[in-house]
Amino acid sequence: MRGTLAAATLALVGLLAAGCSDPDAEPTAQPPGRDPDASGSTAAASPNGSPSPSPTTAAPVDPSPTPVVDVLDWTPVPGSTDTTTTTDGTWTLALDEEAGRATLTGPDGEVADPARGRVTDALLGASYAVVVHQARSEDDPSTATVTDLATGATTTLDGDTPGAPTTSGGTWALDRDRLAHATRGPSGAYCLGVADLASGTSRTGWCAPARSGFNAAHLGPDGDTLLTFDDSQPSCRTLVRVADQVVTPLPDVTPCQGFEAVLTAAGPVWSEVPDAERIEAATVHAGSGDALVDLGPGTSGTLTTCGDATWWVRDPQGDTDVAELMRWDGTTLSVAYRAAPGRSFLAAPRCGGGDVLSVSSFSEGGDAQVSATVGTGS
Repeated sequence: MRGTLAAATLALVGLLAAGCSDPDAEPTAQPPGRDPDASGSTAAASPNGSPSPSPTTAAPVDPSPTPVVDVLDWTPVPGSTDTTTTTDGTWTLALDEEAGRATLTGPDGEVADPARGRVTDALLGASYAVVVHQARSEDDPSTATVTDLATGATTTLDGDTPGAPTTSGGTWALDRDRLAHATRGPSGAYCLGVADLASGTSRTGWCAPARSGFNAAHLGPDGDTLLTFDDSQPSCRTLVRVADQVVTPLPDVTPCQGFEAVLTAAGPVWSEVPDAERIEAATVHAGSGDALVDLGPGTSGTLTTCGDATWWVRDPQGDTDVAELMRWDGTTLSVAYRAAPGRSFLAAPRCGGGDVLSVSSFSEGGDAQVSATVGTGS
């Protein structure tokens, strides 16, 4: 078995770098664990203000459904489990975290990446692949190499990109031809930048107030989400929907426990961390009509959408259990993949091309890296 559960958690600590709007003041609390410790609330939002928690009448909670076992037809992904590989069935994007290098390979072979520096993010979508590099100097803006999968042509986003230049670190997310990342706005404000990869243009969206910031961006056709925080309440973070210049807190999230969220046609799905001392142990919830559904335990920082469902990891819940990949399609909760017997964990699932899911599994019973077509992509 490669590594341990503890090693996996530590490796994921650095996945999200938070920023704040005051360029001379960094947040007092960095997000621990696989993703930030966050908060959700139902406060009113303003175009340029951070939401604040406020009381709300909770929606009724449906009983936690018992998951059915519906293991999918998984296919081994070529290559070593030393790399984290995402595939869409034609292209593969392999991230070697130890070497800080990513390799994009298509039907005509490898596509060269001209950028230099440690790779911090590697994203594969239906039409584009994005590899993000951080220069040796952590103060320098990140550089993203964008590859058009139809042509193999590459373009670059960096600190000189018009409209929304990159900044050092921060969150990255890809949906179709939209790429979100952190940028600096007027007076050094920490803002969300959005690049339209098809047109080659970038713009600045919502900006966090002074000494506030965000991370854990998720983009999707049903809406985009962020995790916001305010240094005046460093232990309390808020899950929000973001649209252009406006953020709106997600309803029904337990105040100060939210962690990350995705928006789907069936309703929002989000994770919460009830105990900050066990940052990896999350609970997953979903909105379904006028009710809430408790989807049971999950592992923080592993929530994603792919095909026609939402997916997340559930770490072993008992001494004889194994790590599992969970699936929620808006009506049914199921176990879609199980690690080999023995002490085990799964890395966060990765969606390639909109409907192909890749999973890395590490267990005393054997490591594996597999993929499956999981629904209608777009």
